[in-house]
Amino acid sequence: MTKKPLLTYQDQQQPYPETIVQFGEGNFIRAYFDWMIDGLLKKGLYHGKIVSIQPTPRGKIVPLLNKQQGLFTLIERGKLNGTDINQSTLISSIQRGINPYEEWDQVLALARSTDIQLLVSNTTEAGITYEQEPFDPSISPLSYPGKVTAFLYHRYRHFSGSSEAGLIVVPLELIENNGQQLKEIVLQLAIDWRLPESFSLWIEEEIDFCNTLVDRIVTGYPDQPNVFQLPYNDVLLTVSEPYHFFAIESRTAIEAILPLQKAGFNVAYGHIAEYRTLKVRILNGAHTTLAAPSLLCGLSTVKEAMAHPLLQVFVEQALVRDILPSIDQDDERKHRFAQETLERFANPYMEHQFSAIAMHSLSKWEARVWPSVSEQSNDHLALSLAALLLFYRTVAKAEDGSWYVTINNKKIAIRDNEQALENMQAEWQKQVPITTMISALLEADWLFPTISDFPTSFKKSVIHLSGLIEANGIVATLEQTIEPISK
Repeated sequence: MTKKPLLTYQDQQQPYPETIVQFGEGNFIRAYFDWMIDGLLKKGLYHGKIVSIQPTPRGKIVPLLNKQQGLFTLIERGKLNGTDINQSTLISSIQRGINPYEEWDQVLALARSTDIQLLVSNTTEAGITYEQEPFDPSISPLSYPGKVTAFLYHRYRHFSGSSEAGLIVVPLELIENNGQQLKEIVLQLAIDWRLPESFSLWIEEEIDFCNTLVDRIVTGYPDQPNVFQLPYNDVLLTVSEPYHFFAIESRTAIEAILPLQKAGFNVAYGHIAEYRTLKVRILNGAHTTLAAPSLLCGLSTVKEAMAHPLLQVFVEQALVRDILPSIDQDDERKHRFAQETLERFANPYMEHQFSAIAMHSLSKWEARVWPSVSEQSNDHLALSLAALLLFYRTVAKAEDGSWYVTINNKKIAIRDNEQALENMQAEWQKQVPITTMISALLEADWLFPTISDFPTSFKKSVIHLSGLIEANGIVATLEQTIEPISK
């Protein structure tokens, strides 16, 4: 069967104003936030579309978005409240994409628009970090906070600091107090760039930086797209589980602008601290704990790991022994969330690649797993860190500037802090015993910037388990680490 062009499936609608500037165009934000905006549009509860800004110079999605006029397909597969879900939705909430490194003038034009209401982002945990960089109003800053600062400053100048030019900023990066952290970096950059104090005051008074929490497993473009039998070709097809959750702290009435609850989305407005602790430590913490050991075992997906007799027990015991005791919440609530998490991991339809989970592994381990480490031995979490450090053993830089590791003769693309990757490569080139290498890495201040020191017992466990992996392999080390299954 000859497939029709994707664009023939677009609804014939009246033009929408561009009301949302979105930094990031990856699978997650499209299958999560853009999907929600699409739902609002189709129910007549919102009138505006998204402009997607490419976050890094090497991005490849914006040209594809523009070629497909912002359209892409989301496939949701799995169980939701005991019901099997397998459905596709053509998402049409994106108006266009912009490469700011080539079209910064178009980004600045958006800053001058009276239609813009929100700035949204998903640039991974590593995106909201402070970096000293020069300011040239005519070109795009490299960092995401730099782009936000430059965007807001241009808007401030154009509207002469008017209160009516204020915006709501909604970062979706999975770090604690993401909105507050982004705001603090923006204010610091304003100082670095010697921008007027009145601009910083305008930021404080007129820009609402929301703290958020996001939850949805998105696996991205499938290995076998033809299995979905779409009547058109879609190079931006992405796949997710049906489950989603969104929590937002805002000082303004954001629900009046985005009535997501009214549209039927699983959204909570207000304080998010307890939601965040459960989600980050249990769901994301378990993902990150499981990733490196699974990759060293030669497994590619979470589903494969949950079918592996050792890794399944390993992650279950990591949750029960190490992660859940670190959470000061109602036992029934946190155990129920943990059980739901394991069921989501075992979703037979989800091909959640560990290669995707392993992106920005250092910052993810620091944000997601480290808060669960205690003065106890924490052997399961120690094994996750030992495996992660060994995962970077073959780190190398390709000619195009991208980074990768080689596991079982297979190259796996990675991303992380550039300096950390360069340091990791230099360290692993030293000819020293494995325990000496791991000990040195654990002492390095560049590895995990917010961790001042590891508990002595935990550090000893990481070094010991690294030696076991080196001597006996990951499978034998897993066998020695997990408790007997009969217990």
